[in-house]
Amino acid sequence: MQEEARKGLWNFVSAHSSMVYNVYGKTTGNEAVAFLLEDSEIIQKVSPYFMARIVDVKEFLLRYPFIGQNFELQLAVSDRTVAWNNGTYIIKMKDGNLSVQKVSETLDMNAVHLTVQTLATMLLGYKRPTYLERIERLQGRTEEIALLEAVLPVGIPTFIDYF
Repeated sequence: MQEEARKGLWNFVSAHSSMVYNVYGKTTGNEAVAFLLEDSEIIQKVSPYFMARIVDVKEFLLRYPFIGQNFELQLAVSDRTVAWNNGTYIIKMKDGNLSVQKVSETLDMNAVHLTVQTLATMLLGYKRPTYLERIERLQGRTEEIALLEAVLPVGIPTFIDYF
């Protein structure tokens, strides 16, 4: 149905091209508008409008829709604002059953290290783990970063309307 609506909208604009000089709209960050239009001359603007904060890391991780049936990850999270989030967490998925344990109040050297802000950015799909590693917002072994890439859903968070 979405494809039919998209085609209908652009057919209307095309049929009235002699009377239309500009078209404005809001779309998701992953919509390939320029690719869909022939000979398009468009200006795209990305405007981050919302922010997120993970208040309770363990509870957030327990509700997160990880991909995969069997894996184990270790995250060392630091949070300058909320002390109870500081620590090392083990995330285990076994046969589709998720468990999250805070195993230490300190940051384990073998875990993937990141701040709670970076964790929110990554888990909400705004930036991927390999990019965050490249810009030094998270540190860890290559295998752990690759596992994070594999178990996190791909997508760009988008709110089209105000609330």
